[in-house]
Amino acid sequence: MTYRGHVQGGVVLLDDPHAIPDGTVVDVCVAGGVPAQGSDRPTPGANSASVEQMLAAIWADVPASEWANLPHDLTDQLDHYLYGTPKK
Repeated sequence: MTYRGHVQGGVVLLDDPHAIPDGTVVDVCVAGGVPAQGSDRPTPGANSASVEQMLAAIWADVPASEWANLPHDLTDQLDHYLYGTPKK
């Protein structure tokens, strides 16, 4: 789940303060980098995750049994599985 909020005085404040019960352990991922000094806009770059890192995090949550359900020729026949074109 993703909840949006902001940091104020070193504390993360959620836009919906009742979204997560008190005492819940959370991991905080900074979206768009850390604002530069004197700026309220995030600075892209060093603190941003790469596409590969984001996909790896998503794929890590997929059980091995689900990966096993994929066709063995998925990469070779991607158009067939996505669009129904004849297999090559």
